[in-house]
Amino acid sequence: MDFLTSDAFLTISSVVGSAIGIFLALRADIGKRIDRVEKRLGQRIDHVREELGQRIDRVREELGQRIDRVEERIDKVEQELGQRIGRVEERIDRVEQELGQRINKVGDRISAVETALGVLGAKLEERSSQQLAVREEPLREYAASEESEGGAEPPEDDGSGDATGDGRTLRR
Repeated sequence: MDFLTSDAFLTISSVVGSAIGIFLALRADIGKRIDRVEKRLGQRIDHVREELGQRIDRVREELGQRIDRVEERIDKVEQELGQRIGRVEERIDRVEQELGQRINKVGDRISAVETALGVLGAKLEERSSQQLAVREEPLREYAASEESEGGAEPPEDDGSGDATGDGRTLRR
């Protein structure tokens, strides 16, 4: 018998043809599904990119606004610092002027004291250069009888500064 003319060959050929058809149909269906999945994936990727781009833009905008606010705050702080520094410098200038005035007053007082000391020194020097006239008492003449009897002896110096013997002190 001839195998090519038999029913078995036709059955096997039909089964193989059907399997090839099913295989090609499945292959085409899988290809379409892959295309649809790729398309959806591409759309999702585009959507995610768009969404991320929008988020990035919002974040950049918010950061820009925050940076602007921070810069404004920094400017305000710099202005306040400048004003405070100016006030401190003014205070320092006033204090320096007051100290300068006080130093000048003290210098004037010192000059006045030095002048007064100079005048006082001159007066003291003038007084010390003038010699006081010391009155001398006439010497008593002792009688010969007083000397031999151990009469009055000349006064002794008792350290009181009484060099005249009559309670008066000598001054230079």
